[in-house]
Amino acid sequence: MKRIIIFIVLILFSALLFAEGIDSSGEMFFLASSLPEAKLGYTHTFYFPLLQGDSVLTQGNNLKLALTAEATPISVNGIFMAVLTPLAVLELTAGGRLGAGWPLDAMNVTGTGLNLSDENGNENYDGSPFDALLWKGFIGGTFQFDFEAIFPGEWNHVVVQSYHELSYHGNTKAKAGEAWYYEADDGENMNGLNY
Repeated sequence: MKRIIIFIVLILFSALLFAEGIDSSGEMFFLASSLPEAKLGYTHTFYFPLLQGDSVLTQGNNLKLALTAEATPISVNGIFMAVLTPLAVLELTAGGRLGAGWPLDAMNVTGTGLNLSDENGNENYDGSPFDALLWKGFIGGTFQFDFEAIFPGEWNHVVVQSYHELSYHGNTKAKAGEAWYYEADDGENMNGLNY
């Protein structure tokens, strides 16, 4: 099994080395909500033509590698994502995130930390700046279809997508069964596998 995986990785890397027409683009983003919450980030994406053919299903196939850095008032994150499009109707995704955070005491925002119960069963925040790393690894797949492929026309783009992801996320400070906060959520995260 290991040999098969190594063989596939070698084929992908050799295809990337000899691929022509490599493109890249950058995007800065700012997100805000009424809660109030805010996030500022930058993503740089590299596009490698890969597994391309002449049919409708393979003509735009590629591999996208995206690197993202983002910051909020209570956290910083680095994200890596690879998206392979082997067919026009399918995208395979893999990636990971690594980050850290801190509480914002002036606004009573928990930030990143453990959600421990006190002797009365009440929530008790336990965290200090950069006391743990938060990480996530994931794989996923997007199944998509554009009805314009069946009914050609300028106004016939009805796109259907379904994304499914299997991930494992964790907090390096949390022990088994301990809940933790991430970016001012409700503090019910636990180390483990998620769908």
